[in-house]
Amino acid sequence: MNNNIEEKENMGKVVIRGIAISGAGTVVWKFIDALTAISLLRLLSLFEYGVYRLALAAYEFMAGFFLAGLENVVVSDVASYLASDRRRAQAVFSFYIWFVALVSAVFFLLFLFGSRFIASWLGESEGIPHLAVVSLFFIAVPFETAYKLKFQIFLDFGWGNAYRLISSMARIVSIALFYFFAVFGAQEALWAGFASMLVPVLISLGYRRDPLFIIPSWAECRSAIFDLFLRHGKWAIASDFINNFAQNIRPFLVKAFVGIEGVALIALAQGLTAHVKSLFPLREILTPVLPRSADDPERLSRQLNRATKYATAANFILFIVAAAGAPVFVALVIPKYWEALPYFYLLLLGLPVSGFRTVAVPVFYALRAQQKLFAVTVSRTVAVVLLNAVFTYFFGLWGAASEMLLLGILTTPAYALAIKKALPQWKFSWKEFFSIDEYDRAVFKDIRQRVLSRLKIFKSAV
Repeated sequence: MNNNIEEKENMGKVVIRGIAISGAGTVVWKFIDALTAISLLRLLSLFEYGVYRLALAAYEFMAGFFLAGLENVVVSDVASYLASDRRRAQAVFSFYIWFVALVSAVFFLLFLFGSRFIASWLGESEGIPHLAVVSLFFIAVPFETAYKLKFQIFLDFGWGNAYRLISSMARIVSIALFYFFAVFGAQEALWAGFASMLVPVLISLGYRRDPLFIIPSWAECRSAIFDLFLRHGKWAIASDFINNFAQNIRPFLVKAFVGIEGVALIALAQGLTAHVKSLFPLREILTPVLPRSADDPERLSRQLNRATKYATAANFILFIVAAAGAPVFVALVIPKYWEALPYFYLLLLGLPVSGFRTVAVPVFYALRAQQKLFAVTVSRTVAVVLLNAVFTYFFGLWGAASEMLLLGILTTPAYALAIKKALPQWKFSWKEFFSIDEYDRAVFKDIRQRVLSRLKIFKSAV
């Protein structure tokens, strides 16, 4: 009983607060993002939108060299070190930001002066000015990374949501300015993306919290290198790089077998599905929270099971809402993309069963078991390349969408087996999964009270 009370007071309340703040903020900035997506889809032709997506895919592919998989390692390790060794926490955080800054400088120069060679990825010489704009993205990356990591480490969910809200507003305002006062095409859409990175960085300069950024000594750098690159971090690097490769190779396979218009249609289907999933941002909340329970396997096991239950329930509700609302949304707002709707429905079928995968990744980082996550990721990536190429070649966009659905479903038991090896105490009970106990009722009560209190604040403001 004491364990349940402790879990409720510590992890439970933090997660509830995070979901309440992040959930409310997500609805707002996702609404703005939806308006942005609608604007892009209506203002750009299918070909222009396909070129735009390929330019972003080129950036995202190179962004894999930032070793973003280390971000979860940094958040997890710094959150653990802060209580016992603050200087070590600062050294790990600072070393990673310096590393990102160095890589950003290299890619800025590469995209700016080597765009003529990289433009072949777009299949058009017209891609050169697009990649020149993309080069500017790398200027903002180190600052963006530093602020986002601090928001997670210190559990500042309000600042994190404000950052994303400002980013979304900067993008749509930039699109409006280009449309009404200049011209709008794929290149201007990329300029709006740069504004969405730069503006929140400038505003976040006013963020004041315990300083983490320092100039580490050489000895501290060696220690940070050991933590991030030679211990569990190396597996996170490899896992993220391979996963990034798998995600970003898909648009090029679709382009090769279907065409640029096919890239636009499958990108819309994926984008709609991603927007639906992001309405319940549990993974980013659990990443800095679960490491605090890593030394108590029994408690971590309970948290894993409960988080899986709540994530699955939330995803099922989102599945029903999205399935009912998608046809109306597409018909009224972006009718020329009606052809993408069947592929969206196919991808949406995987949403209810994705709850466990949402929770599983933060558990690997909490246990510092990235090697096991890496093994699953390698197997998944090999399957992505082979299945996507074969399915898309023979079945076109239906094959591409089917591959995404199939891989998501098959990855779930693979994650479960890997977690069982890393956390032998973990036991999953279907009976507990489908039941509601006293702890669940307390959680629902807390959520209800927080939602009602925020509604009262909103009504009084109106």
